[in-house]
Amino acid sequence: MNLGVTGIVINGFNQILLIKRNDTLTWAAPAGGMEAGELPTDTVKREVNEETGLKVMPVRMVSINLTRLPRTRSFLQFTYRCMEAGGEIATSEESLEVGYVKTQELPKNMMGFNRENIQQAIGHTGDVILNDRGTSWRLLPRYLWLKLVVYPRFDRQRKAKGEPAYVPAPDFQVSAAVAVRDSQNNLVWVKKDGGSHLPFGQCPETVAPWDSAAAIATAALNRPVTITKPIAVYIDQESAKAIMLWEGEMQGGDGADEIPADADEQAARFAKMALQKNSLVQTEFL
Repeated sequence: MNLGVTGIVINGFNQILLIKRNDTLTWAAPAGGMEAGELPTDTVKREVNEETGLKVMPVRMVSINLTRLPRTRSFLQFTYRCMEAGGEIATSEESLEVGYVKTQELPKNMMGFNRENIQQAIGHTGDVILNDRGTSWRLLPRYLWLKLVVYPRFDRQRKAKGEPAYVPAPDFQVSAAVAVRDSQNNLVWVKKDGGSHLPFGQCPETVAPWDSAAAIATAALNRPVTITKPIAVYIDQESAKAIMLWEGEMQGGDGADEIPADADEQAARFAKMALQKNSLVQTEFL
C-alpha cells in the first residue's frame, strides 16, 4: 500500500497554499509519498518545503483517505492542517507555479479528490475524517498515462542532465492494533501464547485500514467491534512497515482497568497511548 501525505496551509487571510503540478498540470495542495523509516509528519514538512520553499509545522490530522486503482495498487493519504513557519515561496521541479489563493475561489483545474481534501480541511474541527473512496476506474487512465508516458519522459530528461532517475516511494506493509473499550470503558485484552495482547493483524491492501481493524478485533474477541477513531501511526525505522493504532468499542464488560502484567512490550506501549485519551493522532517510531 502506498502511503502519502497532503499538507493544507491556510494563512491569516483565509488563503490556501497551492501548487500547479508538473505531471498532471492541475492545481493541488502540496503532497507526496512517504519514504521508508519516515514519520508522516516529517513527510509533510519535507514535501511542502520541497514543492513550495516554505517551512511548515503540522498541527493536526484532518483526514485519512483510501483510493484504490483497479488491478494495480491502493493509496492511503494522511491530510494535515499546517502552519507556515518560515521560508520563501519558490517553484520546484515538481511545482510549475506556487501561491496562495482564496479558499472560496479554488481553481477550476483541480482533480476531484484534491478538491474534496481541501474543502474538508478548510473548516475542519473535531475527529479525523475517514474517507474510503472505493475503486476508481475513472482515475486509472490518468494513472497509466503518468506511469507509462509522463514519468518515463521525466526520467529521460533527468538522464540527459546527468541526474539520477526518479525512485518512487515504497509500498508499505500496514497492520492494525485495536484498543477496544468495553461498556465500562476498560480495555479488552486477548489471552494468547501465555500473555495478554491487543487485537492485532495485517491490513489487506484492498480494505480500508479502519475496516480491517474492526474485522481483526471482532475476530479476536468473538464479539462485534466498532472503530471510533485513530489514535496513532507508528513507523518502523528500518523498513517500509506501519502500524495504525485504533480505538474501538464493544458491548459487554470483559476489560481491565489496568494494563495486565503479562502484556508484551508493544501492546503495553499501545495501551498507554490509548489511555492518554489524546484528541490528536500521534506519530511515533516503533
